[in-house]
Amino acid sequence: MKISVVIPLYNKKDSIVNTINTVLNQTVLPNEIIIVNDGSTDGSDKIVSKLEHPLVRLIYQNNSGVSVARNTGVDKAKHEWIAFLDADDIWNVNYLKEIKALAKEYPNSNVLATAYLMEDYKGKQTPIKLNKITFKNDTGILTNYFEVATYSHPPLWSSAIVIKKEALQEINGFPLGIKSGEDLLTWAKLAIKNEIAYNLKALAVFVQDSAHTYDNKPNRIPEKVDIVGQQLYDLYKKIRR
Repeated sequence: MKISVVIPLYNKKDSIVNTINTVLNQTVLPNEIIIVNDGSTDGSDKIVSKLEHPLVRLIYQNNSGVSVARNTGVDKAKHEWIAFLDADDIWNVNYLKEIKALAKEYPNSNVLATAYLMEDYKGKQTPIKLNKITFKNDTGILTNYFEVATYSHPPLWSSAIVIKKEALQEINGFPLGIKSGEDLLTWAKLAIKNEIAYNLKALAVFVQDSAHTYDNKPNRIPEKVDIVGQQLYDLYKKIRR
């Protein structure tokens, strides 16, 4: 199992080195780390270029948003599996080890994911709440993704998911023209077409700044025209037919 890590980068000079180090400190290393610089203006890219690590590849694009950056990383990735990590989040040192174990245990799964912690701007970490899980052990197949997502924190998240490249290409990658919630739409499309193997251990940390934290919950406000909500509803109607 060969893994390309894709990290979209936009103005994260204070966190990007720490994020990269959580990848380089893994007990099982990936095969490459692709940093897609999305037009940073704070010198983030220069910090990355100074690392000069053989696993790290820095790619430049004009500022086009996180979906385009992720899609660019997927397109440039050399390997079968894509691990996503945002430029201010972190992994447990055994994250990739557990992901590879998950792939071996559930060889028919194109999507591999783990639970995660949410860290508020004060540094307090809290595990996500997962309800309606149907399996009894630490790992299993998330057969009821939409039910779990309805009654829980989002079970799938951009820094705790590894996906086969061909599965992403089949749904045309991350949707463009959406400012918030593009990942939720991506996970829903993947869940319809693919088996999801899941590890209940919290092996990644969603690091939130004060602007995105309210009572330790993500403060995601839908756009005035709720494109994501409408498209999720359309998917729901489609699978109910």
